[in-house]
Amino acid sequence: MLAGPGPRKIYDFPQTDYLMFCDLTSINAVRAYLNLVPESATGKAIIFVPTLEDIQKLPTRSRISIEFITEDSDDLYAKHAMNYTELSSKTIVFAGGEHHKVMALRNFLFKEKELPQDNVFISSYWKRGMNDEEFRKEKKANRSS
Repeated sequence: MLAGPGPRKIYDFPQTDYLMFCDLTSINAVRAYLNLVPESATGKAIIFVPTLEDIQKLPTRSRISIEFITEDSDDLYAKHAMNYTELSSKTIVFAGGEHHKVMALRNFLFKEKELPQDNVFISSYWKRGMNDEEFRKEKKANRSS
């Protein structure tokens, strides 16, 4: 079953630097944000796809570059964030996708880079090895504990 789009995570779009990560489950969120950021916004949107055939055209009205990547590993989002030389306390970060990837990114951004929580919007859309219902139950249990 396909669902979405879900509720928007980012509502304020200052003229700043943006770093976005997604896989195909969250590509529509990045597509929407690319159309909402100011024209003067800079940054990078990194979209992880299984194959080159999954690359899509994503229009943007800003100076945010778009990169498609076909590699895969649990630290993938964090690895690319580490290599993003423009990352600063003013960077707005959005990430949606597989649980392990976004959690590794979250740990890097908060523990190593100490980014302000108000600038980071991260959501686990799915978790490898679990169906949607199992993952929703796990997330609910984690929120209540």
